[in-house]
Amino acid sequence: MNHRHTSHRLSAPGVAPLCAALLVVTASSPAAAGGRAAALGPGGFAAERGIIAAALNPAQLALDAAPRWSVSLLGIDAAAGNNAFSLDDYKRYNGTFLDENDKAAILTAIDEQAGLESFGSSRGVLPGLQVGPVALFLITRAAASDQEPKTLFETALIGADLHDELQINAHADATLWSEVGVAYGRAQGRLRYGGAAKLLIGHYWNRSWSKSTLTPILADSILTSVASDAGAYIQSAEGGTGFGLDLGCAWESGPTLVSIAVSNLYSRIRWDRDPWLEGSALHSDDLVGEEFPDAEDTDRAIEPFTDAVPTTWRLGATRRLNSTWLALAGYTHDSVAGSEFGVGAEWSRFGWLSLRAGVAYASVVGLRLSSGFGLALGPLRWDLSVTQGGGLINGVHGLGLATTLSWVNG
Repeated sequence: MNHRHTSHRLSAPGVAPLCAALLVVTASSPAAAGGRAAALGPGGFAAERGIIAAALNPAQLALDAAPRWSVSLLGIDAAAGNNAFSLDDYKRYNGTFLDENDKAAILTAIDEQAGLESFGSSRGVLPGLQVGPVALFLITRAAASDQEPKTLFETALIGADLHDELQINAHADATLWSEVGVAYGRAQGRLRYGGAAKLLIGHYWNRSWSKSTLTPILADSILTSVASDAGAYIQSAEGGTGFGLDLGCAWESGPTLVSIAVSNLYSRIRWDRDPWLEGSALHSDDLVGEEFPDAEDTDRAIEPFTDAVPTTWRLGATRRLNSTWLALAGYTHDSVAGSEFGVGAEWSRFGWLSLRAGVAYASVVGLRLSSGFGLALGPLRWDLSVTQGGGLINGVHGLGLATTLSWVNG
């Protein structure tokens, strides 16, 4: 073994398939919203009414334009993306051998501090009922996030100089749960305020993390050995229950509405069904001089634990410009998906058709564009939206789709 200062590197051959796989699975998204809201950008939630508004801002149940009653028949929304790679990148690198220019391009795309961040969220809106200022709703949600440090990719692609201590820490979270809630809104003058109390039913929880430290042992600037301290673990549970709270308020004055809400302000699930911890740890003071040490394995049941579900803050404003145009602006912050702010507009020249568009800047994927339409066939309402972040078509870093079907009376 050569212990000279000039050539101590760890490298990983054949990393193209690995990088391609990472491009496939990395994802990010904004907080899930209804079909109309998602098309209008981060302030779109303020345009929702009736049963769809109940889970976004319960105060909007008490708006002057709220329907007498409404029923959610079906709703699905999902989005995914990341802060570094686009669909073009995946097509370019998938299944190919990476040359030096490819490696440099991949490393340049990954943020030095944040690393590769990925997020995903989805929501299924099951049948719910709104009558006046009261609503009952049932929602199933999923949220996932992942963060990989840039040093991981640097080590895999170009190696690591073992004259410096090398640390690689990564983590990922995934949660699947349902919310059974009752929401209420009340009007007092121009002010509207409301809240929702929710029973949270946890279906699955997973947290994985890894920590690796390689410390060089030098003598007169010559590498003599390497000390290692590494571990990788997965903590999981397959069920639990808890309670959640949503709060919101709105100020309504003629054609202008300002809406503020927080979903899951205080929402906790106690995961007590099959909580488990598994993983391995490896410790060595001399990886060069010793035989490779045996890993210390963990595979056991653990005590029940409590964890919060993601919190989402929303601020939006709408103004009815005339009978045809509605303008919006807003900001959202989600504890998993990050922040975004932007503007949107809705064109409703005909009573049965609405066209919508929005533009926003998101903390993860950058520029985000959204568009969609709404069809009103009597009391039956269908809303559909598509969002894309970071670019157009092949340049996208994230994609989203949302659709809702509801029956609205009044």
